[in-house]
Amino acid sequence: MAGATPDNQVVKNLPGPFEIVAGTGTLSKDGGHLHIAVSNAEGDVIGGHLKGGCRVGVTAEIVIGILDGVTYKRIPDSETGFKELEVI
Repeated sequence: MAGATPDNQVVKNLPGPFEIVAGTGTLSKDGGHLHIAVSNAEGDVIGGHLKGGCRVGVTAEIVIGILDGVTYKRIPDSETGFKELEVI
């Protein structure tokens, strides 16, 4: 998982197992931008950007909604340094 600051981005490899308690984001032909919240056996919750390489140990229930006639693009923003979502 990674934080949201472009200058101080920290990627953490966390020991599991975890349960996925929430997730949201976008998927498009230009790539994905996903956020996830997970909890450990004690119920502590942590969240951040979902990064490549995460593995599902048992199961993950994922629902993907497709919006016809809508295009998602990431456009660089000069103020934030992020590629901001533009919905066309």
